[in-house]
Amino acid sequence: MFGEILKEIRNNHNDSLRKLGEKTGILFTYISKIENGTRSPSKDFVSKIVKIYPLDKRKLLQAYLTDLLPNDETMKLFKDDENSVKDIHDILFAKVSAEYKKLFLNMLIQRIEVESYEKGKLQEDKKEIEEIKKLIKEL
Repeated sequence: MFGEILKEIRNNHNDSLRKLGEKTGILFTYISKIENGTRSPSKDFVSKIVKIYPLDKRKLLQAYLTDLLPNDETMKLFKDDENSVKDIHDILFAKVSAEYKKLFLNMLIQRIEVESYEKGKLQEDKKEIEEIKKLIKEL
């Protein structure tokens, strides 16, 4: 399963086996064997791959763990969608300064206030919005 998912992701990124090999420092023949299911990926290999395709990290890790664990155990690990949002957050926020993080979060909270107002829930949401504003200031 991991090999199939890796091949799909690699193709979606228009990476050849050789190109992925160059990016990871791993022989393309080894990558080919993993994709074809004749070799199992090592933890080190998986670690390198998720660094190349960070937005597909969840999908790759799920496939890797599905190969290692019974399916029901894997599903328990990936049941919560918050992890994928957290991964995206971590990737995006690692690339910007604290000043831009605050700017982005303030714009987001302003949008939340507008939507809350439009739905007639501003008073109801006011306390929570103010708490979030305080947290943003502390960044």
